[in-house]
Amino acid sequence: MGGGVAVLCRNDFKIEMFSFMETHFLEIVWCKILPPNSEYYVASVYHPPDPIYDTWELLDFISNSCDEVLHNDPNAKIIIAGDINQLNIGEFIEQHSMQQLIKVPTRGNRTLDVFITNYPFFWKPGSSVKGLVRSDHFAIIVHPSTPAKPSRKKVSFRDTREHCKIAMNLRLEEYDWSVLSSLADLDESVELLSQKLWEMYDDSLPLITVKLSSRDPPYMSPLVKHLCKIRNENARTDSDVMRATRQEKINDLIRKNQINAVRNENRKHHSGFKGWWDMANKITGRKTQGTLVSKVINPDDINAYFQSISTDDAHVAPEPLEIPDGASLSKR
Repeated sequence: MGGGVAVLCRNDFKIEMFSFMETHFLEIVWCKILPPNSEYYVASVYHPPDPIYDTWELLDFISNSCDEVLHNDPNAKIIIAGDINQLNIGEFIEQHSMQQLIKVPTRGNRTLDVFITNYPFFWKPGSSVKGLVRSDHFAIIVHPSTPAKPSRKKVSFRDTREHCKIAMNLRLEEYDWSVLSSLADLDESVELLSQKLWEMYDDSLPLITVKLSSRDPPYMSPLVKHLCKIRNENARTDSDVMRATRQEKINDLIRKNQINAVRNENRKHHSGFKGWWDMANKITGRKTQGTLVSKVINPDDINAYFQSISTDDAHVAPEPLEIPDGASLSKR
């Protein structure tokens, strides 16, 4: 089974699906994607090698769809992408003043997958990569000329580190609970109990608000970001000992977050070294060669870990094969 079309977008972008007419026999879907301060009309299309329709029907539908989009919005930014096999799109591209940005082979030595747009200067030249799913096609990637702005959001959390829990426990032990039983009004006792518990809770486990970005690495948890902010604000006034102590706490949290990130990704990359290293680069923020995988984890520990998960205890080395004297070995 082949074919099928879909459009996915970032969860902080809005996406609206729409259709121009009933096209049960065509594999194409149109939608409008709305990032901040912009919008794109996107079509995902699949044209099989042996279609049940005439090729002109698909070309006419795409052409009429583009005409309707541009009629409603003359400045519409259109993207048409997908596997079109041997569909001749030269005349369509010329009529609508569009460009096909994929110039590299996507299956064998042929370019069957396309990225067509009427705003080519918005995009960098397309490239092809081996996808993670099993397919005889390469995946195509087209990056925008100007990267999308990172999404930022405020996150509130309670500081539940061990010293905060100890402080809460001390507050509970030190409070004179007999005050509650001395009140004659039960409702007043309940209200006082709730008030005191919330006071202890807020004082011992304070509510902290930080800003997180979509570009933050996985180890940058809200607590790490909060501690980094405190470190930066007090960098000039803290003593050397205080700065070193605070930095060690941050490093310890980062170390734990990196370990947790590896465990969470284990299901996705249970096999294949490339997937593991791509994930390791993402978690650690390493982008260039010659850079340590981690500034807080010893490289020997990382190598030992990958060695442990890559070792097959059930493997049995094959017996050496004796080669008779005079035998010739072919070289390939």
